[in-house]
Amino acid sequence: MHEYCKLIDLLKFISESNLDGVLSETTKLIKILLTIPMTTTESECCFWTLKTIKTFLRSTMNQERLNALAMISTEKNFLTSHPEIKEKVIDFFSQNKTRRMDFIFK
Repeated sequence: MHEYCKLIDLLKFISESNLDGVLSETTKLIKILLTIPMTTTESECCFWTLKTIKTFLRSTMNQERLNALAMISTEKNFLTSHPEIKEKVIDFFSQNKTRRMDFIFK
């Protein structure tokens, strides 16, 4: 049995072992736990980031773009520590023929 010290490692193991279907509720719970801020300072940091983004690009941005930029900005540490995610996103968009996509979240 593997010992994990982080939820992200457990989620990665479940995904790599193709246990998503078997442990679907556990996977959902881990994803929820990973997105909930641990402290109020983390939430305050997100609000500060949002304020910075809104001030910088207030006149040219719609709500969807603002949400996307806020998500990227607040998850900057995660993205820098996992460079494979950036590569997957770049590959996905470089292979796509259309320039605009509709993202549907479930």
